Amino acid sequence: MLLTLLMCAYGFQAPGMGPSLEEQRARQMEVLQEDAREAGKIYSKMMMEGMDADLLTQLGNEFIKAAKPVQARRCFEQALKQKANHPEAINGKTKSEERLAFLNGRMEEFTKRMTKEQNYQYGCRSAAILFHMGYTDQSLDLLEDLERQFGSIGEITSMERTFVEGNKLRYDLMRRTANEFGRNVQSGKLDPALIKLGELTFLGLGEIPFDPYIDLLKKQFPDKLDGARLKKVLNFLAPEEA
Repeated sequence: MLLTLLMCAYGFQAPGMGPSLEEQRARQMEVLQEDAREAGKIYSKMMMEGMDADLLTQLGNEFIKAAKPVQARRCFEQALKQKANHPEAINGKTKSEERLAFLNGRMEEFTKRMTKEQNYQYGCRSAAILFHMGYTDQSLDLLEDLERQFGSIGEITSMERTFVEGNKLRYDLMRRTANEFGRNVQSGKLDPALIKLGELTFLGLGEIPFDPYIDLLKKQFPDKLDGARLKKVLNFLAPEEA
């Protein structure tokens, strides 16, 4: 969904058709916020109650909805370590693995066809898969490789612009969310602060150093939070290589 919106906005839509660039950016931001909203609530419960199998499964389902099967699979795996016969976690793990196998298979196929047919468009398709899965750096690296191999091509350049802008939108929302977290902490509003921190965690895909956030929470709410639990919840999704 998000990638489709981005591609329409940044170089893949005929001029004069569809909503304005500003409207599309606003819709893209809405999609990111929608993806993060429910996940933030789940993360906040984990920070207060711990990472039980039900909450991990719920979080995995949110990553599935956001088309992030790598993170989803890790949530389901963690849930099954706690409750091996959890039916929804078993089902979710199967779905995420099937999705990953499909996407990896498609990328392998695209690589072979690009080599055989010397057609850069197959490489662009692989780059789109990587970007949508959250591997922005790898997707941009692939596009740079395509430019070195095939030269400067408008479609590749437009896709690079799309990915850079999409990542900028995500970081803009992360900054906004971090600011809202800070305001809630300063106002002594623990529950809203934890929800915002959960949204930030979801958007960050394991990339954010969370120690400053944890220190701020412990300072403001010294008797209400378990520091070790916070670290475990916020850091269990370290980034993986594609």
